This record gives sequence, C-alpha cells and structure tokens, in this order.
Amino acid sequence: MFDHLEGRIATLMYEHRLVQRLLLLLKCLVICTVVLPSAWAFDSIEIVDGSHGSKGVGKAFVNRFSVASKEEALSKLQGLQHSKVPVTVQEFLGGRIKFIRVAFYDTTLRDFAGAKTFLESILGSIIISSSHPSPSLQLDWAEGSTASIEAEVFFNDGTTGRIETDGSHLFLEDNRGTYWWHRWDSAFPREEVK
Repeated sequence: MFDHLEGRIATLMYEHRLVQRLLLLLKCLVICTVVLPSAWAFDSIEIVDGSHGSKGVGKAFVNRFSVASKEEALSKLQGLQHSKVPVTVQEFLGGRIKFIRVAFYDTTLRDFAGAKTFLESILGSIIISSSHPSPSLQLDWAEGSTASIEAEVFFNDGTTGRIETDGSHLFLEDNRGTYWWHRWDSAFPREEVK
C-alpha cells in the first residue's frame, strides 16, 4: 500500500516540477515578447522617395575610409594632379563603368533624356587640371545646394559609386568607396574636355 502512495507522491512531485518549468517558460515568453522588444528597439530609419535631393549635394555623407585609406585617397589625388592632361569626372571615378542608374532628377531637367544629357556633360567635365582646384575629401562649401541629379554608378568589377550634383557642386563616390566633393564656380567654371 505504501508502494502505491510512494509512486503517487513521486508522480505528483514530477508533475509539480513540470508545472514549475512550464510557468518559468511562460514568464520567459512574456518577457521576450513584451518587455525586450522595447529594449531592443532600433532607431527609426528614414525612408524617402526619389525627390530627397533637398538636403544638399553630398551633405548626407562623411568619409570613414573603410575601403580605401585616407593615405590611399590622397595618393590617388596627387597622382592625378601630376597628369599633363585634364582629368574628367568619369576618369576620376576610376574603373570601367558598366552602367549608371539615375535615382533622381529635378523637374528642371524635364525628362530622363534631359537628365541623361546633363549627366553625360558632368561625366565629361574637367575635375582636375592645372587651372582647377582639386576635389576634397570633405564637404568644403558653406552655401546651400540642391541636387539636380543623383545617380548610382556600377563598375565592371562589381563595385559601386555615386554622383550627386546641381551643376556647380559635385559629390562623388569613386570605385574604391572614397567620397569626394568638388565645386565649380566663376573663378573655376565647369568645362568639358574638348
């Protein structure tokens, strides 16, 4: 008779431990689904449409030199500055361009054909020569600027870059991931290679 009671007590103790474990599991589930998500909440991400050029040409970027180092970027610049012929934006981007995807163009460019013509003109414009100041590794103008065109550049080797410009202010990401800023003005007007 006592054997039967001992067996029943052991079963009850086992069921009690099982219920305690289930309650602990439920508490963990409540904590994981109700409390922790607010602790793990991520910063909100701004998602914008293609007309977000109002922040200014290149203002959303800062060089972190995670791909090419600052020394490598300056070495590239110095090498191009010693060129005897003017360097165009397209040449400065480096690498062979596979295609360019226009992400945004201002209504002043009217349509895609106008945007394409403008972008071709920018790509053929001189960015380094003896009469032009060189591009900078940081934004170096104080005046406001609004991009007329924003485009992604896809290179044959699989790397990507970008171009933002209003025709006077230029922001580039080259094929090595370095950001560059350049400004054409009345002292150094934008001109295409002839």
